[in-house]
Amino acid sequence: MMLVAEEQQRFELAANINELAANMSANIYEVTATMDVLRTELKQELAVTMNITNAAIGFSALLSGTSLPRGTPIKYTDVKVNKGGRYSTITGKFTASVAALY
Repeated sequence: MMLVAEEQQRFELAANINELAANMSANIYEVTATMDVLRTELKQELAVTMNITNAAIGFSALLSGTSLPRGTPIKYTDVKVNKGGRYSTITGKFTASVAALY
């Protein structure tokens, strides 16, 4: 009787292992498919970003007054052009989209 019970346990254990292996394979397939979709979306976003960063940017502004505090961004009082919207009138910072001489 003991041998029959042990054999039944082995059979159930083998069935559970096979089921887990099948589930793992399905999960790996699903994760791989999701990664492929995300990779494609990332490539598309990168292409859009590259188009944005290659666009012309720059700003032209005037400043009233002569006192400029040391170590703080200059907040221009009269922004004439802000092509690409990279200059923030709130923070006084120009955020370049690519490394270059501005």
